[in-house]
Amino acid sequence: MKVGLFFGTFNPLHNGHLLIAKAALDQIDIDKVWFVLSPISPFKKHDRILDKHERAILIQKSLLEEKELILCKEEFDLPSPNYSIDTLKILNEKYPKNIFKIILGQDNFSKIKDWKNYKNILDDYEIILYPRVGSNIDNLKSQKMIKLNVPLINYSSTKIRRMIRNGLSIKKYVPYAVEKEIFQKKHYIQN
Repeated sequence: MKVGLFFGTFNPLHNGHLLIAKAALDQIDIDKVWFVLSPISPFKKHDRILDKHERAILIQKSLLEEKELILCKEEFDLPSPNYSIDTLKILNEKYPKNIFKIILGQDNFSKIKDWKNYKNILDDYEIILYPRVGSNIDNLKSQKMIKLNVPLINYSSTKIRRMIRNGLSIKKYVPYAVEKEIFQKKHYIQN
């Protein structure tokens, strides 16, 4: 099976994430997209992040009708912070018949040289790249890079959290199930 691995803290998951995952399924030779939920990113150590189990619930609620989109919690059992290269090693050992490709935003790809063992990632994995506002990757090349044809997504989880704290509607940014769960449990109300 060919799997697109979409790594992230998904704090919270939003419609842009789903649009990217579905575009990858439509445009790239993959069978499934796994949302690899990171308990904590090495680049977000000081950010306030909703509990990993609460974020997993938000993702699961979003994917109920999506057979090709799967929540992956492999990083829950790994030491923090989570490094993609370590997760990839575990996934390859656990699912040796799968072919993994990495779904990555231009903003993260532009910082890939800061990643642990980034050369191994670039050498061993196809990168499925999606555009992000203010990101330019023209100087970065990878032999195994495929650009997704998706509209530029001009919102982020950070913006959504800010909107929640300011009492604004997030209806157009997140699936209904996510919006409902966030407001019922009062997630992201505090700074």
